Amino acid sequence: MIYNSTDFKFNNEWLSSKINALNITLENNMYTESITGSRTLIEEKISGRSEPYLYGLESSPLQFNITIGLEKPSTIGEIRSLLRWLFEPVTYSELIFKSDLTKLYYVLFIGEPKFIYIETKDAKLIGYITLTVRCNSDTAFTAAQQLEFPKEKDFINDQPINVFNEGDETCYTNLKIIFNSDTFAIDDTEQKILITNTSNGTNIEFTGVENDEEINVDMSTKIITSTIQLTDPIYPRWNKNYLSLRIGGNNIEITITAKNAAQQIVTKSDAVIFFDYQAKRYL
Repeated sequence: MIYNSTDFKFNNEWLSSKINALNITLENNMYTESITGSRTLIEEKISGRSEPYLYGLESSPLQFNITIGLEKPSTIGEIRSLLRWLFEPVTYSELIFKSDLTKLYYVLFIGEPKFIYIETKDAKLIGYITLTVRCNSDTAFTAAQQLEFPKEKDFINDQPINVFNEGDETCYTNLKIIFNSDTFAIDDTEQKILITNTSNGTNIEFTGVENDEEINVDMSTKIITSTIQLTDPIYPRWNKNYLSLRIGGNNIEITITAKNAAQQIVTKSDAVIFFDYQAKRYL
C-alpha cells in the first residue's frame, strides 16, 4: 500500500538512499487510497429512447498524491538533488512502495509540486514536499511473470501447463517462440505452433514456421515480429488472435506439429516458448 509505507523505490533507487526523508501521510486516522483511475460511461442519448445506448467504459490514468517529509534539516543543494531524481525521467518509470514489493506502478510526477518548510538557524530547511503521481494505466500492476518451457518437450502427451494470473483483470501475455526442428526433414509450410488457453478458449496459432525462426508477440504494441525476413510488414502467418489469461489459474495446451521426410505428422519438436506478462492490480 502507498500510505502505510515509509520508503519507495523510483527509477531503481530508494528514497532513503537519496536523502534523510520518509514517505509520510498528513492524515490523522484512516488512510485514503485510490483503487483505479476515474471510470466514465461511453453512451449516447437517442431521441425517443429513455435509456441511452451504452458503448462501454472509459478509464482515466490513475493519479494520487504523495508527501515526502524531511527527517532532519537539509541544504538547498540536497533538496535540489532529490527533486532532480524525481523529475529527470521523461518516460514512465517504475515506482514500488516498500510495504508491498509485488505491486508496481509506472509513473511520472506532474502538476505543481510544493515545498512547505521552515528555515533553521544554520540556514538549512526542514519540511515536506507534496507531489502528484500520474500512472500510465488506470491501475497498478502485479510483478512481471516470466515462464520458460524447455526444448524437446512433448506438449501433446504432457499435462496442460498451468499459468496463474494473480491480478484483478484478464490480461494478455507476450510470447517468444524459438523453433528448431533439425532432427526432422521438414516441409516448412506444414510446420505449426498452436497455443490454446483451455480455461477461456483463447488461442494463437502460427503456420509455416521455419527452422531457427524466432517469433515475438509484443502485447504493449500488438505487433508480431520474426527473425525471418518478410515482405509483409505485418506478420502474415498467424490466426489474428492473441492469448489472454483469466483471473486465477489457466490451463495452457501447446501443440507443435510438422511433417517428417516420410510425410508423417510428428508432434514432438525442438522449441523454446517464453511467456511474459503482467496483470492489473487494484489493491
